[in-house]
Parts: sequence; C-alpha cells; structure tokens
Amino acid sequence: MSSRSLNRDDLRMRFWLMAVLLPQALAAQFWGASLGRVSATVDWQVPKPSQPCDFCVVDVAPNASRESWAPAIAVNARSEKLVGLSSEIRYTLKGYATTQPTLNIHYLETPALVRVGHLVSTHTRASPFIEAGPALALRVHCEVEYNSTGAACKKGVAFGQDWRVRSFDISGVAGIGLAIRAGSEVIVAGARVDRGMVDIGGGQGVPTKNRSNLLYVSLLSPIAHHSR
Repeated sequence: MSSRSLNRDDLRMRFWLMAVLLPQALAAQFWGASLGRVSATVDWQVPKPSQPCDFCVVDVAPNASRESWAPAIAVNARSEKLVGLSSEIRYTLKGYATTQPTLNIHYLETPALVRVGHLVSTHTRASPFIEAGPALALRVHCEVEYNSTGAACKKGVAFGQDWRVRSFDISGVAGIGLAIRAGSEVIVAGARVDRGMVDIGGGQGVPTKNRSNLLYVSLLSPIAHHSR
C-alpha cells in the first residue's frame, strides 16, 4: 500500500473520529469497556444471467463464518433521554472461512448510532432500546490463509489470484439491547447486524461486501462533569 493511500486513510479516520467521537465525548454521560462476539462472512454478488441457463452460477457464498472476540471502548450521550447517541471504537475481525483459502481482515470500526430508548431511567432498572446508524471501519491488518500458511492481501498470492482488499469499509448498523442499572454503573447487553456497503475486493473477481453479526456486553460508568 502506498504512503499516499496510508495518509488518506489516516486523514479519513481522524476526520471521522473528530466528527463522531469528539462531540459525544464532550457531552458523554457514560463510558466504559465492551466485549463482543462477531460472526462474519461476505456477500459475493455474482452477476445474474440475463437469460435462464442450465449451467450458470447464480449464487455462491463462503461455507463458514469467521468467529472472533471484539473488544471496544464505548461512550454514550443523552443517557436519560428517550433519544440518545452512542459510539465506540471496536477492534473486529471480518472476512470468511472456507475450505481454502480463507480471508482474515482486522478493522477498527467506529459507528455513530442513534439510540431510541433510555440508557438510564428513573422509573425502572431495566430499559430496552433500539439503535441504528452508519459505521466506518479502517483496515489495520489483512491476511489470506491457504495451504497451512498465510500471506498479505496482495495480487498474486493464494493460487495467483488478486487478493488486494480495500483499506476501509462503510456499513449500516442496526440492533437491539437492554440497559440495566447496577448502582451507579450500567450493564448493557445487545445484538447488532452490520451490512457493508463498499465492495472490499478480494480474490473472487466479483463485488464482495462484508456481512457480520455482533453480540456484546458493556459495563459503563458515569462521567463526572464539573461545573465551573
């Protein structure tokens, strides 16, 4: 990857972090650690034949998902309001597992989510919510595994295919969750679906988009805002 591409990715991630995390961090009422379990695969968008035929490939997909743990640092704003905001920086593994080869992509993913439902309620200890919004993922590592070995995602590896993978992904995220007050802390458990909107490339020669599901648990603590 060229230094110019790295600089563009660095600027893109910094802008996203400033636009998403900084305003929320300044207004955040809760922050904390999160741990999730990701099940990831891809959607190979094979072109449909213009006319019916007996031997056309109309659909193809990896035969196994890639399972991994995904830690994160999360922030939440407008915790007591019906409509709030949440974001995080999550290290997540995407790609897929097949017989051979497999694609292993590591991302730093930052969503900007609108939450409908109280994170903290004065009426009840447990508060359900839904959340949705866009997410930007910056690739930090990419590897193709085949024949009991691994290689960087580049052209000519793994049976001579072009395994170059785009350095970022943009996805739509939606999910449900439950927030439970535990003293001054809040325990949050939830589930999300993540649908990539960018053709990330890879070795199959067809448009390839990330697809993943996340189950997570977060422990959030209040942030003390001192008045001047």
